[in-house]
Amino acid sequence: MPIFREWYQIVEQLLRAACKDEISKWDLHLPALDFAYNNATHAATGQTPFFICYGRHPLTPQQPTIPTTKIHNAFHVQLLKPYLDPNTVFSGRQPPPPPPVLVHDEPEYEVESVLAHRRQRNGYVELLIRWKGYDPSQDSWVSESEMDHARRPLPE
Repeated sequence: MPIFREWYQIVEQLLRAACKDEISKWDLHLPALDFAYNNATHAATGQTPFFICYGRHPLTPQQPTIPTTKIHNAFHVQLLKPYLDPNTVFSGRQPPPPPPVLVHDEPEYEVESVLAHRRQRNGYVELLIRWKGYDPSQDSWVSESEMDHARRPLPE
């Protein structure tokens, strides 16, 4: 367990540095040190342990005002900025389309509706498909034979 011993030594050093003269209160410092350790980039992975576990970086915690400091728990109103709703700022932005479902290692997309059909000269029928989660510019003509795996909607 050499990796655990190294980790234990690091945590012990962090606790000694944080506690200084109040070693009996080490447990009060442990949550902050745990957060700091898990939010530090590690050389072996190039990522933080928090990011590896959760796939995102943690939110910045709000620090309570410590009574012994002379910092007031307020800030100037001119530092505030109005909230801009991303849906109004980028009103034309479309959400990303859903990924295809893999069936037997083949990508398959869900049909929202069949808009039209046409018969080719060779007798094959093509369907104009609106794909679920995609905008109308992604509508496409698909041969009816390619729709073998499509499930028909149940009648209501």
